[in-house]
Amino acid sequence: MASSSKFFLVALVLAVTLCNMGNGMAARQLLQLPKPGALPPMPTIPSLPQPTLPLPNLPSGGGLPPLPSAGAAMPTIPSLPTGGALPPLPSAGAMPTLPSGGGLPPLPSAGAIPAMPTIPSMPKVSLPPLPSGFPTIPSIPGLTPAGPGN
Repeated sequence: MASSSKFFLVALVLAVTLCNMGNGMAARQLLQLPKPGALPPMPTIPSLPQPTLPLPNLPSGGGLPPLPSAGAAMPTIPSLPTGGALPPLPSAGAMPTLPSGGGLPPLPSAGAIPAMPTIPSMPKVSLPPLPSGFPTIPSIPGLTPAGPGN
């Protein structure tokens, strides 16, 4: 038990040391870089002349066909039907009436609900005692935790 804790401590110290060495090397490399103001200025890119594209010759004087006139070529819209096409609405006297007398049965009273049944009690059952020669599970001496019985 004592040797495993010593091994753990040695491994932990070694891991922390290696991690810190990498940080120290990175910090040294950052310190060796030149300052941001000391960098040489970037070279300027000379401006290039813009190419000119040749435009095609457009025909002058209406290359598109004329629009159709509004009177001759447009189709006519059919006329809407007059008010006689729909049946008349029913009058108030032709509507069916509800039967008188409530129509719905009364709600049951609280006394009509049956009571909840009682759950029968279970008899207590005890287990038989273990035999005297019952084997126990052996324990490994180096791996058991230190408890109050050890």
